[in-house]
Order: sequence, then structure tokens, then C-alpha cells
Amino acid sequence: MKIPKHIIDAVNALLAPYGETYSPSVSTSDGYLSMKDAAKYLGVSKAYFYRLVTKGTIPKIKLTPGVRGKAVYSKASLDSYIAAH
Repeated sequence: MKIPKHIIDAVNALLAPYGETYSPSVSTSDGYLSMKDAAKYLGVSKAYFYRLVTKGTIPKIKLTPGVRGKAVYSKASLDSYIAAH
């Protein structure tokens, strides 16, 4: 599926403050996941994943402001956690 350029530009605008960018040509090993998908990717519960994030073990990328703002998690950081544990 080809992602429209205006969608890619919008995602990159959201990721820019965090020094991250999205490129559809990047391999599937790169990318970002929601909390639910990241927990599933690691094979842990959402509660345990939340503890890992609050301890700073897994970094989050905030997309929207506020305590309940949307965040995503880099597959690269999840792969690093898997390799270390």
C-alpha cells in the first residue's frame, strides 16, 4: 500500500521534535507501535509494559501533549530490550 505524501509529511511533523522521522522505504524492522501492539510484540501484558515505560526502560515518543496524550514506541528500542533480556 502506498502512503500518500501528505500523511507522511504529517507524521514527520509530529515526530520532528523527538529527532525521529518516518520513511516508507525503511525496512519493516523499523517503525513505531502503539502501547497495545508494543506489549504484544514483547509478549508481555499492557500493565507490565506500562511499568517498563514508567521506569524508563523503554522510551516513549509523545505525539500529543498531556498526561493522556498519544505515544508510540520504536521497534528498534523494543528490539534492544529483547536483546538485553
